[in-house]
Amino acid sequence: MSDFEPFYDRLAKRPLSKVLLSFGLGFAFFVLQWLSLGSRIYRNSGWTLALLISCAALFQFYATATFRDALPEMKSRLNEENANSLPKYVNQVLSDGEFVKAGLLFGALNTLMGIFFGLPVDYRGYWPAATSYLGFFVAGFVCGIPVRGIYGVWCVLDAFAKDQSFKVSYAARDGRGGTAFIGAALVRFAAVTLTEGVLIAWYILHMQWSRSHNPYVNLVLLFWVAWPFILSTFVLVAPCIRLHQRLERAKREEDDRLQDKIRVIENQVENASSLQLETLLKSYEHYKERRIALERLRTWPYGYSSKIRYGSIFLINVLFAVANANDHWHSIAELRKAIQTNLHG
Repeated sequence: MSDFEPFYDRLAKRPLSKVLLSFGLGFAFFVLQWLSLGSRIYRNSGWTLALLISCAALFQFYATATFRDALPEMKSRLNEENANSLPKYVNQVLSDGEFVKAGLLFGALNTLMGIFFGLPVDYRGYWPAATSYLGFFVAGFVCGIPVRGIYGVWCVLDAFAKDQSFKVSYAARDGRGGTAFIGAALVRFAAVTLTEGVLIAWYILHMQWSRSHNPYVNLVLLFWVAWPFILSTFVLVAPCIRLHQRLERAKREEDDRLQDKIRVIENQVENASSLQLETLLKSYEHYKERRIALERLRTWPYGYSSKIRYGSIFLINVLFAVANANDHWHSIAELRKAIQTNLHG
């Protein structure tokens, strides 16, 4: 039995069923809104709401699988007692109840945001409005679950880094004390967070909201251009700050210990016999080599391949966001005017 299996994972056990459930959810909403809107669903990129619902669900399955794969690695670096208690803590901070509460909260907030923006004028009528607000709620729900997941992962990594039984592996091949698996997982979390955020921004900026000329609405639209990049950076860095501090402290303490060993040998060399001298010199070289290797230890858990992968995804999303903003404001001058208007307003 898995150490971590939230309710949505229990609904879809196999990878194919996760894909079918994700796209089935988006497709069901698309059909429902198409029945109420007809061809109007293709105006203003309205159909992308179904796409971002599917992507949010699929990304959550992917992030959950990534986190679940990292748990055995984390447990292997703790003593037996703490390793056994880790899954209990994980299921406490990432319980089904917490996920559902976060989903309901963000579903309600997203629906209120849709009301604040105002539906496009050609969406008027009971069924177009009802299906649109239902879509806003579902989108908020499936996006609220990852938000709770981000907080939960942060709590788990924080507890892992503070665990006194956690031992840094100075000889690990990853050059990061055996923690590169955490960096790789965070890069994946940050990448899907960024991609989903840019998709949401694309939808919001392409919809012809009835209150789009309201300065406060425009301020939120501006915020949505930058928000995915802010949140993605937070997801990438914040959860492993405590781990970075732990690695820094461990590296410093190990360096002090090796220096003490070297000083002891240096003091013994002067009075050593020729037989002892050979043994001491071998020990001296051994500790010097270990210090050199320790210098190469990186205290942030991100490997080079992970950095390149995230950098590529970040650049693609920047270009996507720039194109999105250009479609909405048409020029840098118009964007600057919108910013100045909101600041003065």
